[in-house]
Amino acid sequence: YRRHDYAVIWLHYDESNYRNVLVVWGLSGWGTQAACHVLQHYQEYSDLLRGSAVLIKWTNANNNYMVDSGDEFELIEHWP
Repeated sequence: YRRHDYAVIWLHYDESNYRNVLVVWGLSGWGTQAACHVLQHYQEYSDLLRGSAVLIKWTNANNNYMVDSGDEFELIEHWP
């Protein structure tokens, strides 16, 4: 069980197929779940989603062994 994890959310435009591709991945399943949580609750976490890619840190602040709104989500880095 991990108390914190990291995730990347990246929006890429694929010019050869003329479509946007959203890439979401974490260092572990917890990070991937955290990134999905941020995307599901976009309005609550819109300050984290800047530019075309972000690196976020998730911390299980309430120690309930699941990713939820009681946890901490921190923007570590963003790219234009």
